[in-house]
Amino acid sequence: MWEVSSRAGASETVCHERHMKTNGFMRLGRAEATSDDGEIPMYSIDCEMCETAEGMELTRLSVVNESLDCIYDTLVKPTNPITDYKTQFSGITEKSLENVTKTLGSVQRDLGRLLPAHAILIGHSLENDLFALKVVFEIFVIFDVTVRDFSISLFTTRSS
Repeated sequence: MWEVSSRAGASETVCHERHMKTNGFMRLGRAEATSDDGEIPMYSIDCEMCETAEGMELTRLSVVNESLDCIYDTLVKPTNPITDYKTQFSGITEKSLENVTKTLGSVQRDLGRLLPAHAILIGHSLENDLFALKVVFEIFVIFDVTVRDFSISLFTTRSS
């Protein structure tokens, strides 16, 4: 949705930028960015969401670095009234969000300070997580580890 085709003109790019800003989206990372030492760090992100009166909204963000250290983990208060906590998937309950004051905007700012502009993101269903974060991440690589074929067991041998 946010990619501009090679045929798109500057006005289309400006239109996308305005749409992003008016809908709370934030642009992070820069594809042309590099580090001084040539290293490209990798981070894994995972988001939990709940259903609200306006659709799915972020309730938790966790970020893990290459050393498998959890470097960021926070609960997030959705903007709209929650209609389904999706507890069976997320573990998030009404009680766990009771005293949470962290907003999506503050999480976006934290993420912008935390992740280098040239980072590689890794995760499961990253498109959904970045959409819940309202983040467009312009980086070298976004690696999505989503399993596409759920019918194949890793522990079953197939006969030919």
